[in-house]
Amino acid sequence: MGWIRCLTLGFAIALLVGCGATINEATTLESLASAGKAGVVMHVDMGTCFNTQVYIGRQSGDVYKAAAAARSGSFLDTSPMIRAELDPGEYHIVKLICTIGNHSTVLGKGAWGSYKQSLGRFQVRAGEIVNIGSLHVVPVGGKDVHLAVSDIPEAELQQFSKDYPNIVARMQTRLLEVPVPKLADAEMIQWCNRVTALNAAYRAHPPAACLSLQNEQVRRLEKVNPERPALWQ
Repeated sequence: MGWIRCLTLGFAIALLVGCGATINEATTLESLASAGKAGVVMHVDMGTCFNTQVYIGRQSGDVYKAAAAARSGSFLDTSPMIRAELDPGEYHIVKLICTIGNHSTVLGKGAWGSYKQSLGRFQVRAGEIVNIGSLHVVPVGGKDVHLAVSDIPEAELQQFSKDYPNIVARMQTRLLEVPVPKLADAEMIQWCNRVTALNAAYRAHPPAACLSLQNEQVRRLEKVNPERPALWQ
C-alpha cells in the first residue's frame, strides 16, 4: 500500500516532499499522458544495501529543492531498481542513501529539503517512461565521491523485465547526465580510470572530458617518453 511505502521512506521525507507516487504494471503511456504525468526508472549501485533511497529535486536558484523521494526494496524485496511518477520537467538527483541494518551511507550535500549539489540531471515529458540508467558511486581520493552512469546491468534488467514486463516494454532510455567533477589532473585521471573501466563493463563510453584529458596526457608523455607509460590502465 502507498502509505506503508511512504512510512518506510521515513517520516521526515514524507513531511518534506510527500509520499511520491510510483508506476506499476497497470501504468500505460496513455494513462500518464491523460494525467499529465511521466515515469522514471533507474538502478542504483551503492554496494550491498538493504534498501536505497533516492531524493529527486528541482533547481531553484543556486540550490535544489526536494520534489520527490523514492526507494528500492522493502522488507521482502531488496531489488536496487527504483520507479517513480513525476510531473513533466527537468529534475536532479540530489541525494542517495544506502541502508544496511542501523548503518546508512549518504551521498549528497544538504538536508531538510534543500541541497547544494546536483549529482545528475534528467528530463521527462508527459506520457513517457524514461530509463535513466544505472547510477554508480565512484570514490576519488579521501572521502570525495561522484556518480557515474551506465546501462542497467543485464541481470538486473532481465529480473526487472520478469517483474514488470509492461514497464520495460514501454520505457525509453535517456541516461542521466552526470556532471564531470572539478578535480586536479591526478585525481581526474583516477576518476576517469574508474569510470572507463565501469563503462567498459557495461558497454558504454567514457565521458568526453576523460577522452580529452587522456589525449592531452598522452601528448605530454610523448614529448618526454615515446614509450607512453600505461597510466590509463
